[in-house]
Amino acid sequence: MNESLRVLAPEPHQPEWMDDGAMMDIQRPSPPKLLAPSSPATERPQGCFVFPTASSVPLKATRCSVLALVTVVVVVQGALAHDSTIRLRQGNVQGVIRETSTRQIYAYLGIPYAKPPVGNLRFQPPRRHEGWTTTFFATEFGAACPQPFLTGLQMSEDCLTLNVWIPELPRGFRQYPVIVLLEGELFVTSAPSRFPGQDLAASDMIVVSFNYRTNAFGFLSWEDRVLPGNLGTAGPVTRPAMGAASAAYHLVHPRSQGPFQQMILMSGTHLAPWALSRQPRVASRRLSEHLGCGYVSGSSYLLGCLERKDVDQIVKAVERLVEEGNPYYLFAPVVDTFLRPEEQVVPLEPLSAIRESANRRIPLLLGLSENEGSVMLYIKREINYMTFDDLRRYAHEILVPMVTSLHGYGEDAEVVKRMMEYAYPDKARLGETYTLVLEIIELFTDGMFKAPVIKMAEEASRRGLNTHLFVNTFVSRDIYRSYTNISGSSSAYRSPTTRSS
Repeated sequence: MNESLRVLAPEPHQPEWMDDGAMMDIQRPSPPKLLAPSSPATERPQGCFVFPTASSVPLKATRCSVLALVTVVVVVQGALAHDSTIRLRQGNVQGVIRETSTRQIYAYLGIPYAKPPVGNLRFQPPRRHEGWTTTFFATEFGAACPQPFLTGLQMSEDCLTLNVWIPELPRGFRQYPVIVLLEGELFVTSAPSRFPGQDLAASDMIVVSFNYRTNAFGFLSWEDRVLPGNLGTAGPVTRPAMGAASAAYHLVHPRSQGPFQQMILMSGTHLAPWALSRQPRVASRRLSEHLGCGYVSGSSYLLGCLERKDVDQIVKAVERLVEEGNPYYLFAPVVDTFLRPEEQVVPLEPLSAIRESANRRIPLLLGLSENEGSVMLYIKREINYMTFDDLRRYAHEILVPMVTSLHGYGEDAEVVKRMMEYAYPDKARLGETYTLVLEIIELFTDGMFKAPVIKMAEEASRRGLNTHLFVNTFVSRDIYRSYTNISGSSSAYRSPTTRSS
């Protein structure tokens, strides 16, 4: 939607629309008129940070394209200081006051930004939401999109909603930096309700997060116009919108040049081997087998079968695919050169894209957690119960070949496999099951997270981007320790207010 978000004084005012898309251009008014851009130096900087799964590192920025599908003119409703109702073009929205340890902020949760992707819209790009006629009560998070593994979440296909936290009501509104939180794990799961933004907003920031489709619901592809894939990444803002790997796509995509001025990529980049599906039809066929669709003669047949399946059936099939451990069964963005140029989301292979990108002005902060690979203990839970011999067999016959294959070592694959076996699983002496589990986690950490992040840092620095690295070693309570006694930080279940770097 090519309209700007402007905050107005209570007196009617005609905003000046910008010519560079859906920008958040918040000015500080001197009642009753909108303050001119050249006004006092006491204004706070405005802008956008991209926090893929979050951090609390302060950066400066200038602008942000955040509400591309739910936008436009925000007008203060009522004279009461605590009236949290605002007006969007789609209709009135009432938020909720949240108390933090330092101050109160205003939250607007679960605002629909697109039509529910249900029925014949299940595997289609997001469509513009038509709005509402009565006040929308944005007081609770919307349901998470369908996904496996994350138990205890309310899920629904009607999930395309966003959340906004603001330090104060838009009345005499100061300029604030904007943080966009993009979170997710391996394009399989995502639930921004795990990361409420009120504490960041209390630090004089505007915070935005949103739900989007993951796994097969967002990335099933037959590499044609019927099932193009990249649905979890479609749209001016949500292109792509899945954690650090997806935020990195913004760095190199021509249509994303401008909205984001600085990025913090935590626990992944688009150079990670899991960040691109190189054989999407293999995953699609395997999914159809689990769902009993029979032989898939083409994308139209597969689409028809999947539209008739219950959402829970698809989620269970996706879970089985992930647990099989074959990387080619994972759903992720695809290179979509089969579409028209203006429709393409990922027009180039990630490494080629960053090497050809003309964008050299976005500073990067890339981060890793100490035990990124511990995500395996949750996705492939049987690792927690394997014997030493079973673990060793898994490492030699499945994990090492998988990492080698995904990194494309070609003729050197056999030599690399032997080196990996020596450097990781073979370090555990006979019977040292716990040590072997740690080595498997380290192998997954290095192959799937650390190596891609270092490669990204090298490529970005080589092209003149101001690039820095950090390692998160903060130990906190998380889901994995309920299965094993392994401590350390991992990419999952981090919070911008509870994690340290």
